[in-house]
Amino acid sequence: MTRRLLPLIAFLIFSCSQKSDSVQDKRETVELDTIEVASTVIDSIPEKVDSLPDTNTVRVCGCQGQIPKIPRSRPKSYPLDSLKVLSKEQKLAIKSLYLPHFDTIPEEYGELENVEFLHVGYIDWREVNGLDLFPKLKGVRFWGKTVDLSDNPKWLQNIEVIEAEKSRLIGLKSFKSLPKLKEIRFAFSTFDVFPSNFESMQCLQKCSFGAYLGRDSIDLNRIDLSKMPCLEYGEFHSWHKNFKGLPKGMDGVKTVKVLHGNLTEEEKQRLKNHRQGGAKQSNKGENPSHGSLRLNLDSLHFISEREYLDDTLNHPLRAFSLSYPEWETISCIIAINEDSYWNKAMIGLIEKSGTLRINYKGKTIRLNPDKKVPFQKGEWRNTFRNDSLVVNLLIDLDEKKVMNSLTGNGKLQLVNQGQVYKETCFFVAQLK
Repeated sequence: MTRRLLPLIAFLIFSCSQKSDSVQDKRETVELDTIEVASTVIDSIPEKVDSLPDTNTVRVCGCQGQIPKIPRSRPKSYPLDSLKVLSKEQKLAIKSLYLPHFDTIPEEYGELENVEFLHVGYIDWREVNGLDLFPKLKGVRFWGKTVDLSDNPKWLQNIEVIEAEKSRLIGLKSFKSLPKLKEIRFAFSTFDVFPSNFESMQCLQKCSFGAYLGRDSIDLNRIDLSKMPCLEYGEFHSWHKNFKGLPKGMDGVKTVKVLHGNLTEEEKQRLKNHRQGGAKQSNKGENPSHGSLRLNLDSLHFISEREYLDDTLNHPLRAFSLSYPEWETISCIIAINEDSYWNKAMIGLIEKSGTLRINYKGKTIRLNPDKKVPFQKGEWRNTFRNDSLVVNLLIDLDEKKVMNSLTGNGKLQLVNQGQVYKETCFFVAQLK
């Protein structure tokens, strides 16, 4: 029996050995194949992450710091004679400067080497030069001036804020010359030709072209706001037909306002959808920076200017602007805040005749005053009315002057058939 079993046992041992070798060979083959596949995958990975496709799905601002706070009121001017009596320490302490009547800024002002903000000009449309005297210049406001930038002056490389009021900037070929610009604000102003490479302003946080006066045709369809990672506010407004279309990439920007004579019905609807989309996002709390306060029409009471700015479409007092000749008829401007004033957007004005002008639900309304009250420093109040509306104004005017005007904060109360709307406002009252 034992002799019969030995051949059988030997056969079984040999068979198991063959299967084990076969399994091992298969394992080795699989491992080698895996190594070859892994090697192929590794070889296909780019050496630099920069070579990966840009999906533009995330806007990340790579610029440091917020927009510099520049004085809204006119800074102090220093006549040349006054520089002679100032000590070096006093000169170095001057950070803002008003230069009203120079075509070429005198070299003596270069002693004020710490100046960061300039208010240049008085409305005369004359050309001004010499800003390179101020190496630390961060912000400039041009008032009624012509500015030639064709030679790319050095100050453009470091400037962070440019404001142009009733001014004309000429010779700037490309926005690439403004690498650090964070805010550009035009009001009744223009470029001779709108510069190219708008998206190159990678630090820009705010741009406002209000009542733009340019004569060339600017195709907003060629501007892609999604390529500007820092941009939070964009405004393109004109009463002329020098703008056309809408910029691309609006969805990634907090606030975009477009108003011009070439808007199609389809583009108007896109703008409306954009506003509604921003409102829904704000309500959901997805982006708190858009403002979480919303207008409660049942309360009929506004507790902050933020609510007005977030829901201007529902507010009965609509913001409006004027053409330049109409400014001659105004004695007091009423804006929702100081920024809106500098953007030349108001919710009311008092004409030199004494009447109050408002845009009530899209209609121009004039209300007569109960009495004529001259503007002067201190508390000022009056009531204006017609057959259905009553507006009460209470203002605290002080000597913070803007072009021979008193300024101050105050309260506006609108009453219509028992409904009351209240707003805090910024007022600029012209002195006679």
